[in-house]
Amino acid sequence: MDNPFVIFGLEVLKVTGIQLLGVFGIFFFLGFLLSLFQTWTNNNYMRAFGWKGVLWTAWIGTPFHELGHYFFAKLFRHKIEKVALFEPNAETGGLGHVEHSYKKSSIYQTLGNFFIGAAPMIFGVGILTLLMYFILPNGKEIIAMLLNARASLTTLSQTIPDVFLMIFAKEHLTSWYFWLFLYISFAISAHIAPSKYDRKGMWSGFVWIVIIMLLVNSTALLLRFDITDYILHSAGYLNVFTAIALYALVMSILHYLFTLFIITPLRMMKQARNCSFTMLKEKISAMQKLLHAQKLDVLMIGNFGHQVRDDLLYYLLLTHLELGVMMIPQKGIPTLYAIPFEVAQIKKAYPELHVLPFEKPLKDVLKVYEKKQIGYRPSSMPSAYVEKRMIALTGEERIFAIKLPEEIVRLKKAAALTDKIFADVITNWKKFNTEQDVATYIILKTIERGAEPSFPPIVASGKHALNPHHTPAKTTLTKGFC
Repeated sequence: MDNPFVIFGLEVLKVTGIQLLGVFGIFFFLGFLLSLFQTWTNNNYMRAFGWKGVLWTAWIGTPFHELGHYFFAKLFRHKIEKVALFEPNAETGGLGHVEHSYKKSSIYQTLGNFFIGAAPMIFGVGILTLLMYFILPNGKEIIAMLLNARASLTTLSQTIPDVFLMIFAKEHLTSWYFWLFLYISFAISAHIAPSKYDRKGMWSGFVWIVIIMLLVNSTALLLRFDITDYILHSAGYLNVFTAIALYALVMSILHYLFTLFIITPLRMMKQARNCSFTMLKEKISAMQKLLHAQKLDVLMIGNFGHQVRDDLLYYLLLTHLELGVMMIPQKGIPTLYAIPFEVAQIKKAYPELHVLPFEKPLKDVLKVYEKKQIGYRPSSMPSAYVEKRMIALTGEERIFAIKLPEEIVRLKKAAALTDKIFADVITNWKKFNTEQDVATYIILKTIERGAEPSFPPIVASGKHALNPHHTPAKTTLTKGFC
């Protein structure tokens, strides 16, 4: 390629690209990472606590974020129309804003859009530097070390580990000012990245930066003078900015990990608890409507040992009680009578129920409901406990049949787990000798996967397969249907 104009143009593009990369490359890279971790962290808070979850850092971080916008908007002579340093709005998701306008005909004001958009990061790093300088006892030494290491990124990278050791020095861990510094660092770092709106506004200013640098480099190269070394050397002073921005990034990563390993598990526990509470509440409400329709004051259901279990009780609690009686009133909170040593555990698991120890005979418990119309389920109530005044409940199967969304999710998980266990049974079939071997294997595999069998597995081989409720025996497995 012999065309001198093309060669000159490519050289201008080359040196401009090197300069832009040297000055702004690390800035854009760190800004991208800060924005990424900021988004992930705030999402974890919002999932756990709702929109207000971000406010514990926003009340400090957002004012500094907006002050950065305000400072650079004034510096580049934009007209400030409205300032809200901290104005949370749940509907829009906004935390604060600085409204400003500028003359599009002014190159200076247009170029300022880049710095106004990037202001939270620039200003935030400046505030973190001041905090480090004034709050940490060895802050002056840390800043001095960073200034001495500004010559190159290589020197800086060798210095940064020492800087972090100085910040997190053992003697700092027992001082309140260090933890104050750490919390403020968390708060500022959590809101230091330019928002999506900020980034959108930056590009018009960055275009003018590129244009100006192209013009300057064109002029310099025409004068046979390459300013690349000068610009990159001057950019060495930005290495201090880079070091503090890296500190902010580390704080953002630590903050994200905190939300991931502490806040997220708490959220999951809370959701699981709320899910169980909501399901139980809705199921009880449906049963109470049925009681009202059949003019029953209270329904008695219960488990009376291993052989007499009420599937309605399991439907409500989603767990097996060896012994327990629940009284569901037409209105109000149900009462669950349980084995005394299980009462504390059940109260903790079901705070929405009245849980009392089952210490008296059932007939004494029923004296409390002496003047009430008591409903019962003939299919699961021992005849010895049925009194003449009791009335058989009907229609509850229709309630059983309707599954709540949370139940459908659980059923899908249970079905997928069952498929895997049955696949294991088929794979290992040659290892089994008796029906009990298969049944035991199914139970063990269910427990291994962190689940609990709803009912004992039925394994019926040969002629036993005719009985849908066969109890697995030590019978040798035979060829044919099982």
